[in-house]
Amino acid sequence: MLKSLAHFDTSKTQRLEIVGGQSLTSDPLYQVLLPMKDLRTLILANCKDSHIFVHAFNPGMSSSGTVVCPELEELAIRHLGTFDIKDIVGMAMARAFRGAKLKTVRIIRWGSSEHAQLDVSELKQYVLHVETR
Repeated sequence: MLKSLAHFDTSKTQRLEIVGGQSLTSDPLYQVLLPMKDLRTLILANCKDSHIFVHAFNPGMSSSGTVVCPELEELAIRHLGTFDIKDIVGMAMARAFRGAKLKTVRIIRWGSSEHAQLDVSELKQYVLHVETR
């Protein structure tokens, strides 16, 4: 799916939902995400390897230290697999350090539970609003 997006001008995309994304090497992922300067909302839904997408938004993941999607304000996750909250904390911390602070992280579903019972206290240091439902 991300490879097919590379054929379109995504520079003005403001909202992107990735549904059921597969594991990818970083090259196709960056080819698609780096031009997305105006992306405001990213929704990850049932991605098989969601941490790869989250790591892509960590400025330290690219050799140039570029902030991927610098205008990104909201990350929403609707995920059924296993996932570590520390992945999101690390991404949010790196972005805040680079001046691209997330405003909202919305966790709609985490693991196999409809109602996530997560410790988001550390995440709240780097994000203005954290919502779990």
